[in-house]
Amino acid sequence: MPEFIPEKDGHSSADKGHEAGRSLYEDALPTSSKPQSSTHAPTKLTRAEYTSSGDVHGVGSANERTTVRLQDGDTLWDLAQEKYKGQPSLGAIYQANGLTPQVVTRNGRREFVAPICYTGKAYILPAQQEIPTLESLFKQRMGLATITPKPHVTGSSASLPVPRETTTQPRVSSGDQKKDNGMVDFAAIGQKLAESLASTYKQAEDFITEELKQFQQGLTNKTKQFALDTNSPEQPPEVPPPRSIELFPGSYYIKEASSWDPEWAGITAVVTLGTPHLDPNRVDKTTSKPLDGFTIYMGGNAAGQEIDAGLSWEPTVDKSGKVSQANRAWRPFWLSGKWDNAPAKEELYWHPGDTVSMSVRRSDKPGWLKLTISDVGPHPKRSFTTEFKADNFSTGVAAQFKTVTALDQSMGSNVTPTRSTLVGTTWHQTHLLRGTGSTIQQLPLTESRRAELISHKESIVVSATASQQAAGGKTIDISGLTQAY
Repeated sequence: MPEFIPEKDGHSSADKGHEAGRSLYEDALPTSSKPQSSTHAPTKLTRAEYTSSGDVHGVGSANERTTVRLQDGDTLWDLAQEKYKGQPSLGAIYQANGLTPQVVTRNGRREFVAPICYTGKAYILPAQQEIPTLESLFKQRMGLATITPKPHVTGSSASLPVPRETTTQPRVSSGDQKKDNGMVDFAAIGQKLAESLASTYKQAEDFITEELKQFQQGLTNKTKQFALDTNSPEQPPEVPPPRSIELFPGSYYIKEASSWDPEWAGITAVVTLGTPHLDPNRVDKTTSKPLDGFTIYMGGNAAGQEIDAGLSWEPTVDKSGKVSQANRAWRPFWLSGKWDNAPAKEELYWHPGDTVSMSVRRSDKPGWLKLTISDVGPHPKRSFTTEFKADNFSTGVAAQFKTVTALDQSMGSNVTPTRSTLVGTTWHQTHLLRGTGSTIQQLPLTESRRAELISHKESIVVSATASQQAAGGKTIDISGLTQAY
């Protein structure tokens, strides 16, 4: 295993090559695509947060999605009963956690044997309004029509009743079967009863045959997936975040960072972009370039390699090819050894007040990262994606991921008083990505998963609603120090 070197930079957009007013002609030409973003209600992850309210297990209310960590003696069934105050849907809970129960037949009934749940591991309890959708997805995934949990089972299994078809039998009246001499014809009655029973048995046989056929097909379809689920190793517990982040001078900024953990696959967020205002006295008299810059971005650190990627306040180019003298739009950038920008095109300009989905994650190619920025919604008008080389972010290497909101100045120097501001940047939700492939989880970047650094508390105002706090979000206003004016 390599020796993992703790991060030495608290902030690196300004400190590793970012100077306001860089040449517009350093642009790169990557392609575009749309990212995924979480739209679920915020989650709460630590039971201590609920203790004072009387919720000992931290399951939260039925109308909020929560994540609980199993303790000795806990079962998903018991926690779900406590959360929903009634008979919960195990199928919805399995679907929310990507769990696959084993299907067995006992006494002619199909039952689910619940997958093993481990003490110390975190599991999701979805909000009440999510349950119908999750239950429907679970039924589709399992190829089943109905799920009936056993009331006496403590979360270990659920029973699936075998459907029955009822057939109304023709009534045979002795009055209808009489001989000419008025005597009852028992032979004719017996014949009719035999024909009726034969018909009933044939219908039942056909029905059972079809049910068994569908059931066997469902089992066949799930065998490979079940084998993968049961044979895959359990994810190791999360590494706790560092206690602090080292300050790197030269910017007014706030940074939040995760632990160094080989299971982190990336970071994703929904952000409303703040409004920059440049102090007119902070312009280079020779070049007319601004001396203050503005960035809203993500990134990470792996074995000492620092990466920044997100949005920077930049000049624009109009249709005639003329470059604006002032910075006018938020444009994608990434910094991995050198600074790169997205093409200067109208479809890749974002503006103050726009809400975007942003993510930085490990690429399928080892040693590469993927940046994606797009409008929020199913059909974004603006979308940008690029992959770039980040050698230390290889599979199995512990990595840290971060978010930064900054008023940038000079790398490595003390900040200069300025009247420049960056107001109204709102991180609605920020999630760490954990795992690989189809097992990736989105975990909110809450206090239990992050360290935070505010470079100048007297000039940076941070606020957050309860829902923002639970989803790893906050609103940030940055102002420079002005005592020299």
